[in-house]
Amino acid sequence: MKSIIAKHCALLATATLATGLTVDRASAASEYEAPRNVVVRYSDLNLSQPQDARTLYSRIQRAAREACENGEAASLERLQHFHKCIDQAVTNAVAAINSQRLTEIHEAQTHHQSRS
Repeated sequence: MKSIIAKHCALLATATLATGLTVDRASAASEYEAPRNVVVRYSDLNLSQPQDARTLYSRIQRAAREACENGEAASLERLQHFHKCIDQAVTNAVAAINSQRLTEIHEAQTHHQSRS
C-alpha cells in the first residue's frame, strides 16, 4: 500500500515539475517560441540519500536548461531571460518535490551563485 502511495506522489511531483517548467518557459519565451514540457523522472532515487538528492538536482538543472533553451542568445536581454527562466524553473521544481535534502542543495547552490 505504501509503495502505491509513494508512486502516486512521485507521479504527481513529476507532473507538477513539468507544469512548472512549462509556465517558466512561457514567461521567458518570445513570440516565436512555444513552451516545452520536460519531465524529470526520479523513481530510481532515494532522496533521503545525499548522492541521490544531488543526482536529482543535476537532472532538474539539465531539464530546466532544456525547457528554457532559446537557441542562440541574440541579445543580452534574451540571455538574461534565459538565465532567469532556468533559475525560476529549478526553484519551482525543487519546491514541488518538497524534499529537505534537495532544498538544502538548492539553497547552497543559490547562495554560492549569489556570492560569485
